[in-house]
Amino acid sequence: MQKPITRWLRGTMMVMVLVVSGCELSPTELSEDRSAIEAAILEEADFFTFDLFSAQGAEDPDTPTMGPGRTLADIVPWRWGRQMLDVQRDMDITIHDEGDGPATADVIWTGLLSGTFHIIDTTATHYSKDFTDTAVRFATFERRENATAEMHNRGWRMTAISGTTIISDPNTVTIQEVHLTSPGGLDTILTDVSTLTNRENILALAAGDTITIEVTTGDPDDVILIHYPAWANMHGNRNHIRSRLRNNGDGTFTGQWVTRGMVWRNGERMNPKRHITIDVLSHDTIFTDDQPYDSMGWSFIYRIGG
Repeated sequence: MQKPITRWLRGTMMVMVLVVSGCELSPTELSEDRSAIEAAILEEADFFTFDLFSAQGAEDPDTPTMGPGRTLADIVPWRWGRQMLDVQRDMDITIHDEGDGPATADVIWTGLLSGTFHIIDTTATHYSKDFTDTAVRFATFERRENATAEMHNRGWRMTAISGTTIISDPNTVTIQEVHLTSPGGLDTILTDVSTLTNRENILALAAGDTITIEVTTGDPDDVILIHYPAWANMHGNRNHIRSRLRNNGDGTFTGQWVTRGMVWRNGERMNPKRHITIDVLSHDTIFTDDQPYDSMGWSFIYRIGG
């Protein structure tokens, strides 16, 4: 059975290829290299997907909904969330072949996400807002020295990858930093999710560890959620949880999640890459009916174990 994340990647995708080359590549070689890089991405779909925002969720009545500057909300929400209606994908590949050392390629992977943001208030009144988000992730590939056309994927292999930024249009909210700590000794601060990380250095978390996350946006009126995997079954299908972070009243927001261990797939023990998404929404996105949807997300990759 094909994994859902692979099917998601296989959908309609525009691919643009630019070659920065010290030696001329034939159209056939260029096409074959492009196809090889695309195949390598599909084979490592755990790296290139990200956990899309949950469709809906209940408002926690015990969570403060407004910062100190707010005294009244137009909407008192009961349930709210996104309905994804369309996803358009685009992949730009720039191949560098200077003739001295192995060829490399820079990949920009973009998704245009559109749909409807739904809000149902405590009187069962339904509100809706259109949304458009743009998601961007970067990666680099390298072709093994002395690679031949007969090698798997023509010798192309991913060497580094970034997290994903997800930004609405319009957008005013921002993420300044994310601080992760755990009883197991984790203490990491992320300030730029678009930074490339060597695949060997992707964040490693221990299975069953309780991770404390503190997100700084600078605006105490923001609403912050995290989306994280609850489990993955033997076919790779995943269940995701949406959790609201506690508003500390000073532009920081705190919460926790527990990491899950490896999974069995077709009788084989697997360790798929996980993604956690920090989801920032403006106050007016949820609590007013006359202001537009306004959001920013960071999705970053981690693995279980060393």
